[in-house]
Amino acid sequence: TSINNTFNNIYKEKNKEKKKKKSETVNSVIAEYTESKDLQDALHDFADMRTKVKKPLTVRAMKLSLNELDKLAVDDVTKIAIVNQSIVHSWLTFYKLQNNNNGGQRQLTRKEMGYAF
Repeated sequence: TSINNTFNNIYKEKNKEKKKKKSETVNSVIAEYTESKDLQDALHDFADMRTKVKKPLTVRAMKLSLNELDKLAVDDVTKIAIVNQSIVHSWLTFYKLQNNNNGGQRQLTRKEMGYAF
């Protein structure tokens, strides 16, 4: 019976871990990520946009997106601009900020961007 008790204890611990994970939501991940109300609002809008384009974020996807955002910017003002850029373009993730003057580079054609004609 000691084997059964050990098995039951392991099973109970795994269930506790699952319950902890299930209680975590995209909103709670955003709240833990930053105290900046403006950045939180932008991230909530990003999550809403993803839902509207029928590509909702999972908790893991949100965490990965926030890690990517950290790689792209260190200050909240830049992070907000990056998030807003993704919302405006309905992008599914974050990319570095685009310059209006395009840095002397030519504009990509629709074909190069992967759009079908």
